[in-house]
Amino acid sequence: MSSRKNDFAPQDAVKALLWCRRVCCLCGKTCGVGIELAHIDRAGPGTLDNAIPVCFDCHCAIGHYVDEHPRGKKYGVDELKKRRNQIYDEQTSVLVPPIDFRLSQQNPERQLPAVGFQIFHKGKTHPVRAFVRITVAKGRGKHLQPKTVGHYDGRYPWNLNPGQGVLGWFALTQDQTPLKGRPLRAKIEVTIADIYAYRHALYPIGYILEAGAQDWYAEPCEELM
Repeated sequence: MSSRKNDFAPQDAVKALLWCRRVCCLCGKTCGVGIELAHIDRAGPGTLDNAIPVCFDCHCAIGHYVDEHPRGKKYGVDELKKRRNQIYDEQTSVLVPPIDFRLSQQNPERQLPAVGFQIFHKGKTHPVRAFVRITVAKGRGKHLQPKTVGHYDGRYPWNLNPGQGVLGWFALTQDQTPLKGRPLRAKIEVTIADIYAYRHALYPIGYILEAGAQDWYAEPCEELM
């Protein structure tokens, strides 16, 4: 694989090196200055998504494969991206604090059709930004049509400093109000951007609100929508 110097934008190179902490994204060796950005797809663009920080030996290993005379198993694009992301996750995990998020109707000022939402930074170091996506659907079964609610559509960041949180809310539309035999279901998806802008997707949490119930309770997300 050729290095194609200067093909990656300087700001992208800095992000990639910060995210991996100069650890080779293939063999896991700490490289120091002995690291370079390789193209995952040799015919692809010089973008951050197509970059993988690797040591000199692994850079050679990625490119030393002859399709006409195959021996062993070459590195595929999908494998390289997943391996790179694994290293990014491992090296930046210390920057992600415990995050508590949930729906709640316990606030007297947040009664249906208003739904309370809260998210808290439970750590003591490193501020983060949280991107929250909440989808709501009414009824049961595989033919539900979930709708994203208001500004909780994953585009707007919540700035969370250590020990701080947000108490928010959104209003249900008329067709989302729970009816007898038709519970209301919600799914919360949270992505955390650390101080170096690397994004960590948390597992989603599913909630259900039965008609007449006083509060939401959790349910398996696989059965949600």
